Amino acid sequence: MDNFNTDTKPIPPDPNLMSLTGPTLAATSGDEMCSGLPPSSRTTRITGKSNFYHDAQLSADASVIITHNEDQRLRTYLLPEINSNDDSGANNDVIPPLLAPYTTYASPSNIISYALFPSFNRGDSTTTWVLTGAHDQPIKLRNASDYNNSHTYHFINDMTEQYIKPHSLIFTNDCQHFIVGSMNKLGLFKLEGDGKPMSVLQLARDKQACHGIISSLAIEWNDGILAAGTFQRQVSLFGRAGAKKADTTFSLADPYPGNVNPLRGAGVTKMIWSPCGTYLCTAERWSDVIQMWDIRNLRARVAHLIQRKALTAQRIGFDVSNNGSFDIYAGGTDGTVSKWDNVGHANGEMAPTTSWLLHEGVVSGTLLLPGNMMATCSGSRFKDFETDDSNDAVVPDSYWPDNRLLLWNLS
Repeated sequence: MDNFNTDTKPIPPDPNLMSLTGPTLAATSGDEMCSGLPPSSRTTRITGKSNFYHDAQLSADASVIITHNEDQRLRTYLLPEINSNDDSGANNDVIPPLLAPYTTYASPSNIISYALFPSFNRGDSTTTWVLTGAHDQPIKLRNASDYNNSHTYHFINDMTEQYIKPHSLIFTNDCQHFIVGSMNKLGLFKLEGDGKPMSVLQLARDKQACHGIISSLAIEWNDGILAAGTFQRQVSLFGRAGAKKADTTFSLADPYPGNVNPLRGAGVTKMIWSPCGTYLCTAERWSDVIQMWDIRNLRARVAHLIQRKALTAQRIGFDVSNNGSFDIYAGGTDGTVSKWDNVGHANGEMAPTTSWLLHEGVVSGTLLLPGNMMATCSGSRFKDFETDDSNDAVVPDSYWPDNRLLLWNLS
């Protein structure tokens, strides 16, 4: 999705935060992705690219995870039924179940964005839809149980007749439309329409709207407020799920009142609304913080969560709990997952409550599942190695990239 800069070495985990007791491994994807892409001679070295996990998304019924890897494939993983009270994972002699892809889709070009249908139900194939946006391709609505089954939507520049890059995708809360974020545009499509946008908001003409690449979208599901974030560190709020002009725009670069030092960041990569719909949580590239904004009342930043370990251009995901406690979990470049407890009461700077070292590489995705379970995915591009004539990294056989999808028991 991004041009990752991997020159920065990971920061070692803080031993003062490391929990003595933590998640136990419940399932793993194994080492299928833990090699070069494609491998050449395996006798002395691997020449290729790391087939790391860019992202992972959880279905609405929490039964399926769909991932995006560097080989530009979407993989559908069916989650096993695991008893969160079963502590057998703490026994190193017990081999955890293997997570294997049920279906796979190979994109003809680089996948830029994808989104899962809000009413996704594994038991009903009429709901198992995945929206995909790829470079120089039409937007496709594909069925996760059979990726060959698809509908096509065209988001085209009328002047050049070229496809507009779908930098972000999201379904609306009525499950009948979806929104595409691109350079200075928001396109609204009807799922069962003619494949052309119903409307296109030209953000460059709206002085109240954010400008630039719309890199992330998030909808508050009760009232349909659409948040659109950009790589220019701006966030705009739109009523009626983006069907009208921006109500307001704020900058993540603005310092707290009375403070001249802005928080570091290089553009929005992910946004999540709090379960109550009051707060918008934002994460950026090259940023060690997650910012929290009170949208309902103050329309101002109320807190920022520090020590996220995400000083990289790679997208590092996070998730928000929805079990009665407003907690945030986020991965880092050092292989840890950090947790911030009760962030709804946070004010100003807040350090993580605890951290767990769960991977040997970048934790690119963190997903919270019902039953006190969590999924993580990991990996990054090869770094600190010589490159060959094709600009691929030349990696010794002894190097083992941690490109895995793991399921954890938090109990």
